[in-house]
Amino acid sequence: MRASLVGISLTLLAACGDGTRAPVTPVTAPPPSAVPPAAGPGAVTPAAARTEKLAVDTPKATTEGATFFAPAGWTITARGATTLLEPPEGDAHIAFVDVRAKDADAALTIPADPAESGKLAKRYASEALGEIAVTQATGVTTFDFGEWKSAVATRKNPDGTISFLTIAPGAMGFEFVVGQGPKRTLITRDAQHEYVFTER
Repeated sequence: MRASLVGISLTLLAACGDGTRAPVTPVTAPPPSAVPPAAGPGAVTPAAARTEKLAVDTPKATTEGATFFAPAGWTITARGATTLLEPPEGDAHIAFVDVRAKDADAALTIPADPAESGKLAKRYASEALGEIAVTQATGVTTFDFGEWKSAVATRKNPDGTISFLTIAPGAMGFEFVVGQGPKRTLITRDAQHEYVFTER
């Protein structure tokens, strides 16, 4: 059985004072790329990630600068705001998710806020990216894309909107913003495009 631990790396928007810390090597993620248009269920696929296996114990930092100490032999994978650590045995993982927020209350809610999850439609569709089926069981909300699926967390954004973010290992960091309007929608973006999933 694989064990998992998800941590939130909270980057405060307000200054926290001047301090010094030991030099660290940041974990860098590749730049975002356009999601190629595709049709049919399961078209949303995990973005490219950068992976590094450590030869010695090493101080590291997430993409937003939160520091941690990674043991020798462990593998670090960076994808967007998510940094994943896995031991050589492969039977566990630790995930850090960078969140920009004014305070801890504005960070991620894991599992997803049941009140916000209850407002979701059961199924959404995008002409370009396919379908998302939304299920809820034992307090966990899951987005099913057909070929893969992930539990999601929620985040309240500064503009008052709500985001759902995938948190499954290997597919972390996909963000879907709840849209405004008469029909329920989920919006996901990359560096160049915006895709709208509309309830079916």
